[in-house]
Amino acid sequence: MSDARTSLPEIATDPPYAMFWVASVVVIAVAVAAVAAAGVTASGETTTTAAAARTAVEIRRSREEDHLSFTFTHNIVYWKDGNLLYGTWKNNQYRFDDDIYYNVSGDKTQFSQWSFKDWQSRGQDIHSAIANPLFLNPERGNFSLDAASPALKMGFKPIDVSMVGPRHK
Repeated sequence: MSDARTSLPEIATDPPYAMFWVASVVVIAVAVAAVAAAGVTASGETTTTAAAARTAVEIRRSREEDHLSFTFTHNIVYWKDGNLLYGTWKNNQYRFDDDIYYNVSGDKTQFSQWSFKDWQSRGQDIHSAIANPLFLNPERGNFSLDAASPALKMGFKPIDVSMVGPRHK
């Protein structure tokens, strides 16, 4: 699918995206910033989501499976507190790639028990980076990307977040 979905309610109610969105909510608990994601469903179709939260980041995998559990690609993961990955990650039946990770606190980014280099040696996030995505003003909720953002250089396609999340009239 070449066009990107741009609103969470559309993803949440439009099969096959409904399963992906529900899985994303279970898999990703994000904090102090945003995840703006152009994800890929199990069938290989592209979806675009954005989420913002307030406390800690976790990409959670609750159990190991004998098949590819999920694919996590083209995301910006920006957080301040908590662990990046939580749960069971040993069997490598998942795919991460083309992502940008940035821990605002300055703490070293760990991928479960692995360093970024070791995580990549497992075949994960080969084309990803740990870098400041250069949001314009994340403290005030402006997650627009600066023209010099490494995410743009990686081919990240920003979405219009004006229709994402709760809207007050």
